[in-house]
Amino acid sequence: MTVHNITSTPYPKLDVLKRFLKLKNWRLMESSTDTSLMYEGPLDDRNCPITLVLPASTEFADTQSVIAKAVRLLAAIERSSTLDLEETINNLGSDFLRQRIITPSNSHTISLSMAKEAIDNLTDLISYSACLEESAQPFFAKGRSIGKKFIEKCRFGQTFVGSFGFALEMPILPSLPGNSLQMPLERRIMTRIANGLLSIRKAAQEADISVLTNNYKQGFNANLFETMQNLIGSFKDFPMEFSFAWSPEYTLPSELKAMPILRLTSESVLPLLESAAKALRRSSESEDTVITGKIVQLRGEISDEVDDLEVSDNKMIVIERETERGRSSLIRATLSPEEYRNACDAHRDGKTVSIRGKPEKLGKYLVLTSPLDFKILL
Repeated sequence: MTVHNITSTPYPKLDVLKRFLKLKNWRLMESSTDTSLMYEGPLDDRNCPITLVLPASTEFADTQSVIAKAVRLLAAIERSSTLDLEETINNLGSDFLRQRIITPSNSHTISLSMAKEAIDNLTDLISYSACLEESAQPFFAKGRSIGKKFIEKCRFGQTFVGSFGFALEMPILPSLPGNSLQMPLERRIMTRIANGLLSIRKAAQEADISVLTNNYKQGFNANLFETMQNLIGSFKDFPMEFSFAWSPEYTLPSELKAMPILRLTSESVLPLLESAAKALRRSSESEDTVITGKIVQLRGEISDEVDDLEVSDNKMIVIERETERGRSSLIRATLSPEEYRNACDAHRDGKTVSIRGKPEKLGKYLVLTSPLDFKILL
């Protein structure tokens, strides 16, 4: 992920430009060579196909000038300005989150500590969103490795007079033919951030904290509400705006496609963010717990319930456990194929098993999420 100055638009990369031509139905011609790629596009005024030339690789000295010439030609064909088309092409290979801090027009600087605070919190925004996409929990006691993998690619860009902001770029892999509905992880992380921001705006409009606490599986959890609380709280005197630009290669929900620029102010959202974070951190469903008991059902006996819970190729079991109050309750857990074979033996022999994870209510079922350390006890 790269952070760009919002006011600048770099030349499109060669691979992204080729993706744009494919999206616009330009055809790669057989006359292409090892040094030049020849494309045939729409018809001109004389009813002849328009041709366009690209370098075959980025190793040539004139690569940028050839790309610039191609972009100018495409801009004329698309009836667009060169800058707008460059932004469109760049967006094809990435999703963008743009964040702006609205400061007075006579404010030419912000303090170094404020700038650091903004970057640290935007980094956490990406990191915890990746963690939450991997495992939907009300809160995390600490970050997960997937978050570190995404923030390692971050770069810091310039700010500008009048308002300060950053554009977070999330590279998106090309979609497979006819498979634009299969969302890559990068897109899912960005849509989660967008959903979380929309929920904050809705909660502020309706003065309803449940909008935030009921939506952590699709939006933000406690860690992300705390991150937003820190980000907005660091600039209490200045409104903050968020906007998105999406790669057109993948379909987008209508509410995100029509998503406006979101302006959030400290007085309208900070109390809600604080309350939501505290409520989710009090949730006992996210505590790591060792479950002990007898297996009372195997996947074949659960039938249609499995489909309701969207279980993967792993196998599901139901364990009857005794709670702290001496009552019994049923909890579902998914196992690997090897663990499931051992579970079948334990079920047959009436043995007690144990497994560690986080109990969570999914619909009408209690499910052990992030299950680990399945064991058969003597």
